[in-house]
Amino acid sequence: MRSVTTGVVSAIVLVAVLTGNHAAPVWSSPTDNPLILAQNAQDQPIPSFGKKRFENPYRDSPEGHPIQHFGKKRLENAPPGPTVVPIPPLPTEDSNSICPSTADTINVHSFGVEFSDRVQDLPPDQQKQLDLAITKIAVSFDGPCTPVSDVFIEGFADIIRGHPELTEAQRREQEKKVSLDRAVAVRDFMKTQLEAQKQFIPKLRDTNLDKLFSNPVGNGISQADPAQSVRNRRVIIHLSAGTSPPPPPKPTPSASVKKIVVWLNAFIPRDVNDTDGSGFSFTVDKGRHKGNTAIPGPSRKVVPTFDDAYLTDQRNFDLNPAASSRIHAIVDIDFSGTAPAMRPAAVFGATADTVRIRQSTGEELNRGRGVARGKFNPIEGFTHGSKHVKVRYNFAGANPVAKMPGGAIPTASDPAVVVDPDIDMLGEFEVDTELRTLKFRGLVDGFPAFEAYINVDGTTHVIYQISPERGVTPADGLLGTANRRAERDLKF
Repeated sequence: MRSVTTGVVSAIVLVAVLTGNHAAPVWSSPTDNPLILAQNAQDQPIPSFGKKRFENPYRDSPEGHPIQHFGKKRLENAPPGPTVVPIPPLPTEDSNSICPSTADTINVHSFGVEFSDRVQDLPPDQQKQLDLAITKIAVSFDGPCTPVSDVFIEGFADIIRGHPELTEAQRREQEKKVSLDRAVAVRDFMKTQLEAQKQFIPKLRDTNLDKLFSNPVGNGISQADPAQSVRNRRVIIHLSAGTSPPPPPKPTPSASVKKIVVWLNAFIPRDVNDTDGSGFSFTVDKGRHKGNTAIPGPSRKVVPTFDDAYLTDQRNFDLNPAASSRIHAIVDIDFSGTAPAMRPAAVFGATADTVRIRQSTGEELNRGRGVARGKFNPIEGFTHGSKHVKVRYNFAGANPVAKMPGGAIPTASDPAVVVDPDIDMLGEFEVDTELRTLKFRGLVDGFPAFEAYINVDGTTHVIYQISPERGVTPADGLLGTANRRAERDLKF
């Protein structure tokens, strides 16, 4: 990655004992930090996922996340978890009124101290919210309800304060770590309670709870206002009910997958928010691009009169492979022959021009089409009779018209920037056409937005859709290598 060399940063990390009851957080030495800065071939910091970037970086974790090894062992005398008291299902006449809709969302907030993930410490009104989610799932398998088909939990954390020794990137990583711990704790609590309900509900008894719950995620903060810290200390539980109660039939030879297409995009969304939630992007009010949105160029922080800006892609998430993007990478895998065959596109890059304007006049100054570097690499499974393949990828691309001040105001003849950080996307995915599953493990930058999709014999499924981190701009969100998880386990 072409970027400013950051050197080795002393990292101080939050230690959380990975048990049902967390000990008070302690700040350890840099040697315990899972984000210790190893150096890659370009002398850039990368998360220490083992000795090599792709030496099975997602090992050991049933959730598919790199395990944060905070401390060498769990607390041996940790207090026991909550007592499970099985609750009989509601009567049939009441079940219908609490049946989950096609997509239900339940918020559970007010976790205790700043870094707590203890479900037992939730206030009574929030315990009721959690009980509601569990009850909705349980009764969906009894009576007239359509059974819940997927439970997805997002965790959030408060802003880490009082630790000036942490870099912004380290602070964000720790907030995500606390968020993920919170989501995992709630998921485990719900699974334990539902397991106890199986003695009352026969249809639930035959349900694999590990498959019912999707991998939880940790999103860090969502409310920058300190007064809203309680809203940060929460989880959101998403319940999805299937369109029909019976499970899908097992694939037959006639339903064999013939072709899949996977594509990845990085794009600047129409609306980009600043740290406080206000708009970082703005609407152009003059010139040929009037009505479009743009984001300010980074140089105006140094030269206030240098008001250049760059148009966004004028869109939000979009399943169309041709949607405007800064980086677009696509690969076909054909399973119709005797061996799977991978056919990546010959050229990767932008699907639309990058346009630089002057904000005060709306004048278009520069225009260019970006070309990405990198490729899809077949790793395993591309052999005779194989129904399971693994592909690895690594893409990077920069702004083709990035300029620095040549004077007090921006002009078309401004010199190119000396260093232009890349947008990065890297990772790997596995497809099993017999089980009809996708396992996707990737990393992306803090900016811009990222999306990925898989099309299976004409039907498109979302792999991930990730917005820019709030308050993160190209000036800081592209430095270093990609560090945000982009993951999904999907059955198609």
